[in-house]
Amino acid sequence: MKNKFKSFLKSTPFILTASLVLPVGFSLFVYFIDPKTSFNNDSFDGYHMPELEDEFQLNSTTRLFKVANYSSQNNYQGGAFYKNYYFIAANDLENILIYDMDSYELEAVVRETDENTLYHCNTIAFGNTFYSPKDRFPLLYISMENAKVHATMVYRVHRQGNYYVTTKVQQINFPSTAQCGISFPNSYIDQKEQKLYYAGYTGGTYKKQEGNNLKFFRFPLPKAPTEDNKGVDLSTVNLKPEEAEDSFEIPAETATQGGFVANNHLYQVYGFEKDPLLIITDLRNHQVTYKISIGSVGNYDEYENIAVYNERLFAFGIRSLSLYSFDYSYFNL
Repeated sequence: MKNKFKSFLKSTPFILTASLVLPVGFSLFVYFIDPKTSFNNDSFDGYHMPELEDEFQLNSTTRLFKVANYSSQNNYQGGAFYKNYYFIAANDLENILIYDMDSYELEAVVRETDENTLYHCNTIAFGNTFYSPKDRFPLLYISMENAKVHATMVYRVHRQGNYYVTTKVQQINFPSTAQCGISFPNSYIDQKEQKLYYAGYTGGTYKKQEGNNLKFFRFPLPKAPTEDNKGVDLSTVNLKPEEAEDSFEIPAETATQGGFVANNHLYQVYGFEKDPLLIITDLRNHQVTYKISIGSVGNYDEYENIAVYNERLFAFGIRSLSLYSFDYSYFNL
């Protein structure tokens, strides 16, 4: 059969993390640099990738622009898209930047008024649920990735006067390492299937070594608070490993960074500046499908997150404080 070549060149406009601290109902002000911005909450299906039935190949990486640095630590972590807007969270949730990826312009800064050292914000992601029909962004999930405290915070992003604010509406707790057997866990949201994945290291370290695996747990995405269910207390959810729908382990690689789920596959970046990896894991068949050295085909950087928007891949590199596009291809064999 004649080989078919399908190429997706991606050179434009990209998940979230958390645990105990900020009380539900706490608001963070989002200061808009350009308040003329108009959003709407039409249905959005931009969190998808082509089906991974064919051969995936990473071709190159392209540096798009340097991210504005409002972090006192020069440290940004998880990133995610809603429509053409890219959100990226600073370590300790010091602030969140919002970029318009049509113009590459910074549209807003979320200034965290009660930053907490528990918040590494390794992965962030948008769900599909709007707290209110008037809201212009769906609920935002921020995963803590902390060695001792395991949780994901859920925020409402909404208008308040001339500003947008984020209000914590839910906290999803996962048991301690002693109870669940994993450390440095991250959470990942499957928007399409409405699933929540928790994954962490079994060996007590984030480094690759003999006997250290990455263990996954899959749960239904907990019901989120909205204006329609105000009478039901959904502010705290406690997950139990024994109640997971599925669990499995894969060999560990050093330093899990951000990732996203599409078509039952987890796309995730790993490692540091000298050894950045893109790993694609088949969540149904419990196996690594692709393990790619990013530096061998593109820029060496410590990639803190990778995100998808309309089949385009983007990743943030902390060493250069830059956003990159990842060009890739599929070969139909």
